[in-house]
Formats: sequence, C-alpha cells, structure tokens
Amino acid sequence: FEYAGIYSGDYNLTMMYVENSYDKFVTGGAYEPITENLPNSAESLLYGLNYSEKPLEFSVEIINEDGTIPMEQMREIKRWLFGQDGWKTLRLMDEDYRPYHLKCLFVPEEDIVDGLGYRGVRCTLKNVSPFWYGDEETITFTKDDLIKMAQKTNSDGTIDSEGNISNAGNIWTTIHIKGQDPCRIYPIIKFKAPKEESGVPGINYMRFRVENNLGDTDKESRINFYLETPWDEYDYTVDMKYMNCIRQKNDEKPMSFLYFPVNKFGKLLYFEVGDNRIAINVRNENGDFTPYDYLSFSYIPKYRLGGF
Repeated sequence: FEYAGIYSGDYNLTMMYVENSYDKFVTGGAYEPITENLPNSAESLLYGLNYSEKPLEFSVEIINEDGTIPMEQMREIKRWLFGQDGWKTLRLMDEDYRPYHLKCLFVPEEDIVDGLGYRGVRCTLKNVSPFWYGDEETITFTKDDLIKMAQKTNSDGTIDSEGNISNAGNIWTTIHIKGQDPCRIYPIIKFKAPKEESGVPGINYMRFRVENNLGDTDKESRINFYLETPWDEYDYTVDMKYMNCIRQKNDEKPMSFLYFPVNKFGKLLYFEVGDNRIAINVRNENGDFTPYDYLSFSYIPKYRLGGF
C-alpha cells in the first residue's frame, strides 16, 4: 500500500490479518436518518440522510511477514503511520482497489510481536467520510465548444449562430457525473470571462451564472454573481464546497474575493451522480453573445466500497 506518499514496500510491510478470523467487514456508506416524531402519529417524518455521522472505520494489521523489524526502523515506521497531522491518502496496490483511495488516519492500537521481536502494528483506520474516492474528474467547455453549442440548424439547413441560446441568455446542456455517492457533489469551478467590451455605456460588470435543474424544483441550484471590471484579466476559481473564491492575473499571486450573490434565494450549485441538466449564461447585460474563454467543473467521485 501507499500512505502519505510513502510506499510500504520500502519497509517490506503489507496489510494482512495475523490472529483474527474475519468473515465480514463494514459495508461503507453508512448514514443516520434525520427523523422527527409527530404527536399522535405512529410514523416518523424522514427529512434526509446524514452521512457525516458515520465515517468509515475498521481495524487493520500492518506487518513484515518475512522477518522481524529492528527497533530503530519500528520507530521510523510509527512516525510515518501515526505522526500525520491531517487526512492522508491511502492507496492499495491491488488490482481491484487501485482506481480508488481513502483519505484517512491510522490510530495506534497495539504492537504485533513474536518470540523474536517486532513484526508490525495493529491500528484503526479512520476515514474522513463513509466513502472511498476516485481520481478527480474534470468537465471542460472551451470557447469553441460554447460557440458550437449556441448554434442551431434550421429546417432549411441554414445555421443560426445563436439559435440555441434561451431568452434568459442560457445554453442548456447535460453533463454526466461519475460515482456511487448519493450525497450532493459541490464542484470546483474554473473559468476565464470573455473580453471586456469597451465603449458600452453603463456596463462595468459581468454576470456569471450557472444553474442545475435536476427535474425537481426542490433540487434546483445555482451560482449567480457579478464580476467587476476588468474581469477579462483574471482566471477565476470558485470552490462550491467551501465557497472559497480566488482570481489570478497571469502568473501573479492568487487573490481571494468575496462571493456576493445576485439574490440570496435558492441552493448553491451542486451536482448529483448521473445526468445533470445545466444552464450556462452566455449573454452580457447588453444582450451580446459572450462565451467564456473556458469553463470547467472538477469533482472527486465517491464510492461505497467499505472495509477490506
């Protein structure tokens, strides 16, 4: 396995059970129902599922199966496994598990010894959530992509260059989100706004708006805020999970900026696993077609794999 960027084979260590006979392990993805009991009713109202209450946790044994571990090396191994100050990535060098990883900590339980000396450690693996993680996925729309998406072919074969843009100034498209996680997925959005038009009276800002319509008004979500002039000089990054907003000009130091929504109603933009129908605003306040230089959505898919 690989943990915190260090390969266990450098210490000749593997994960394997020594004395316990395991025939079952945690399934992963556990949740706590959010319910409320009503007076004079035999039934409970279900308000949702809380996944953060039950992170994935189970015991593992890490040993050198070929021989004993010298004292000095055992101290070094413990510094590596138990000396971390935050969630670290764990990858198993196994064909089935290789595409996935955990963000976890090892909590020490006891040393494993035999008559000759140290052989390894038994510890508890505590994951940051109930799920495993896949590699980061990114969905990108280039300027050419947006220009092509805006086009509509008429019945007579002619092409209307802006025929697919709605009255609200949106291009609608479907994106597919990978994973097995039933929770909301808050993406990291990156984009560069189109060239600022000079000489347009009263236009000193640009609206950035993306909406997700999952076919249920209760699930609609959006991000909707104004970029101040000169907006075309920056690359923008908005982390929807932490609402961390950054803009950067060329190779200069990134700068944070505050997110001020156009209105405070509705949910912040999120995706769900499967197909998501999204609207990308591509008209400025003057009604001109202004496709972004690029627009991308990044996320890390989650999977219910459980213990091992």
